[in-house]
Amino acid sequence: MKTKIKPLLFFLFGIGLMASLQLLTQCNKEDDFLKNTISKEESKDMVDYKAIEKAIDQFEDAFKAADQTAINALTFGETLEMQASGLNTYTAEELEEIGKAFRKAKVSVATENYAIFNYTIEGIEFSFSMAIDEDGEWKLVRY
Repeated sequence: MKTKIKPLLFFLFGIGLMASLQLLTQCNKEDDFLKNTISKEESKDMVDYKAIEKAIDQFEDAFKAADQTAINALTFGETLEMQASGLNTYTAEELEEIGKAFRKAKVSVATENYAIFNYTIEGIEFSFSMAIDEDGEWKLVRY
């Protein structure tokens, strides 16, 4: 009889733990964060899409030319340090393909100082992100 009680107690303890975690992690519909979020229509006034388009034109030109020096100038220093590890090395042909895809990229997320775009190459979806640096220029964070 004792061998059947111990697993039952563990089971009941597990159910109680799950129930309390569920209650603690619920998102209330009246949450202040949800009230303060803005719609895409409202964000259009806040996001400078002309500056983003200008930056994408620069990215596209640098990548199409496979000019690593120009790409580095348009990329955050932290990103360059990460790429120096050799994990993301691209050939000139791959850089040109990325450059061509930039023009077709669709915005996924855009805020006043950060944007993520999705693009497709040969049926595979990729993304790149960009942010405003301390000088107010849009630079690549990830590609």
